[in-house]
Amino acid sequence: MEYIIILSIVLLITALIHWKSKIKLFKTPKRGLLTFLVIFTIGFIWDYYSITRGHWQFGEKFITGIKIGILPIEEALFILIVPYMCLIIYKLINK
Repeated sequence: MEYIIILSIVLLITALIHWKSKIKLFKTPKRGLLTFLVIFTIGFIWDYYSITRGHWQFGEKFITGIKIGILPIEEALFILIVPYMCLIIYKLINK
Protein backbone atom coordinates (compact mmCIF):
# COMPACT_ATOMS: atom_id res chain seq x y z
CA MET A 1 0.00 0.00 0.00
CA GLU A 2 2.95 2.31 0.60
CA TYR A 3 3.92 2.17 -3.06
CA ILE A 4 0.57 3.49 -4.29
CA ILE A 5 0.55 6.24 -1.65
CA ILE A 6 3.99 7.45 -2.75
CA LEU A 7 2.94 7.31 -6.43
CA SER A 8 -0.22 9.28 -5.62
CA ILE A 9 1.80 11.98 -3.87
CA VAL A 10 4.26 12.20 -6.79
CA LEU A 11 1.36 12.41 -9.28
CA LEU A 12 -0.42 15.09 -7.25
CA ILE A 13 2.69 17.27 -6.93
CA THR A 14 3.56 16.82 -10.61
CA ALA A 15 0.01 17.63 -11.74
CA LEU A 16 0.00 20.77 -9.56
CA ILE A 17 3.30 21.91 -11.05
CA HIS A 18 1.97 21.18 -14.54
CA TRP A 19 -1.21 23.13 -13.88
CA LYS A 20 0.46 26.10 -12.15
CA SER A 21 3.24 26.48 -14.72
CA LYS A 22 0.84 26.08 -17.70
CA ILE A 23 3.29 23.81 -19.49
CA LYS A 24 2.08 22.29 -22.74
CA LEU A 25 3.63 18.85 -23.14
CA PHE A 26 2.29 17.88 -26.56
CA LYS A 27 0.86 19.66 -29.58
CA THR A 28 -2.23 17.44 -29.58
CA PRO A 29 -3.84 15.05 -27.10
CA LYS A 30 -3.42 12.28 -29.70
CA ARG A 31 0.38 12.73 -29.63
CA GLY A 32 0.36 12.64 -25.84
CA LEU A 33 -1.72 9.48 -25.78
CA LEU A 34 0.50 7.81 -28.38
CA THR A 35 3.65 8.80 -26.49
CA PHE A 36 2.41 7.37 -23.22
CA LEU A 37 1.11 4.24 -24.96
CA VAL A 38 4.60 3.60 -26.37
CA ILE A 39 6.23 4.33 -22.99
CA PHE A 40 3.77 2.02 -21.23
CA THR A 41 4.25 -0.80 -23.75
CA ILE A 42 8.05 -0.68 -23.49
CA GLY A 43 7.95 -0.41 -19.69
CA PHE A 44 5.44 -3.23 -19.36
CA ILE A 45 7.50 -5.57 -21.54
CA TRP A 46 10.68 -4.65 -19.64
CA ASP A 47 9.07 -5.25 -16.25
CA TYR A 48 7.34 -8.45 -17.35
CA TYR A 49 10.63 -9.84 -18.62
CA SER A 50 12.50 -8.80 -15.46
CA ILE A 51 9.91 -10.28 -13.13
CA THR A 52 9.68 -13.58 -15.00
CA ARG A 53 13.48 -13.88 -15.03
CA GLY A 54 13.61 -13.21 -11.29
CA HIS A 55 15.61 -9.97 -11.57
CA TRP A 56 13.23 -8.25 -9.17
CA GLN A 57 10.05 -8.81 -7.24
CA PHE A 58 7.57 -6.82 -5.20
CA GLY A 59 7.04 -7.15 -1.46
CA GLU A 60 3.41 -8.13 -0.94
CA LYS A 61 3.08 -5.91 2.15
CA PHE A 62 3.90 -2.80 0.07
CA ILE A 63 1.41 -3.35 -2.78
CA THR A 64 -2.39 -3.62 -3.01
CA GLY A 65 -2.42 -7.04 -4.67
CA ILE A 66 -4.21 -5.79 -7.79
CA LYS A 67 -2.32 -7.01 -10.84
CA ILE A 68 -2.26 -6.67 -14.61
CA GLY A 69 -0.99 -10.09 -15.54
CA ILE A 70 1.95 -10.56 -13.18
CA LEU A 71 2.60 -6.82 -12.90
CA PRO A 72 1.28 -5.04 -9.78
CA ILE A 73 -0.98 -2.08 -10.59
CA GLU A 74 1.49 0.15 -8.71
CA GLU A 75 4.24 -0.75 -11.18
CA ALA A 76 1.94 -0.07 -14.14
CA LEU A 77 1.19 3.36 -12.67
CA PHE A 78 4.90 3.92 -12.04
CA ILE A 79 5.54 3.32 -15.75
CA LEU A 80 3.18 6.21 -16.54
CA ILE A 81 3.73 8.62 -13.63
CA VAL A 82 7.54 8.77 -13.62
CA PRO A 83 7.89 9.67 -17.33
CA TYR A 84 5.14 12.28 -16.85
CA MET A 85 7.08 13.75 -13.93
CA CYS A 86 10.32 13.73 -15.93
CA LEU A 87 8.69 15.50 -18.87
CA ILE A 88 7.26 18.19 -16.60
CA ILE A 89 10.62 18.76 -14.91
CA TYR A 90 12.38 18.89 -18.30
CA LYS A 91 9.86 21.39 -19.71
CA LEU A 92 9.97 23.46 -16.52
CA ILE A 93 13.76 23.69 -16.64
CA ASN A 94 13.70 24.72 -20.31
CA LYS A 95 10.89 27.27 -19.82
